[in-house]
Amino acid sequence: MWYFEDKPMNEIKLRDIMQWQNQLIQMKTKDGEEYTKKYLKTVQTQLSPVFNHAVKYYDLPRNPVKDAETIDAERSLRINFLTK
Repeated sequence: MWYFEDKPMNEIKLRDIMQWQNQLIQMKTKDGEEYTKKYLKTVQTQLSPVFNHAVKYYDLPRNPVKDAETIDAERSLRINFLTK
C-alpha cells in the first residue's frame, strides 16, 4: 500500500492508521474534487481484511484497522481538527 511503503505490517499501529485516514480525507480526484465519504469508507473496509489475514495466518497480534473509527463525515472533520 502506497502510504505504508516498506513498513512491515507488524509495525503498523493505530496511530499509523489514523494518519493514513487523514491522508485519504485530504486527497483529491484528478479533477480536484474530494472523494466521497462512501468511497473513503470503502477503501478502509478493504484494508481491514488484509490485516485480518495476517492476524489469522501470520501471528499478527491484532488488526489496527479494527481499532480505528470508520471514516465518515463527522470523523473526517475531527481527524483534520486533531492533526492541525
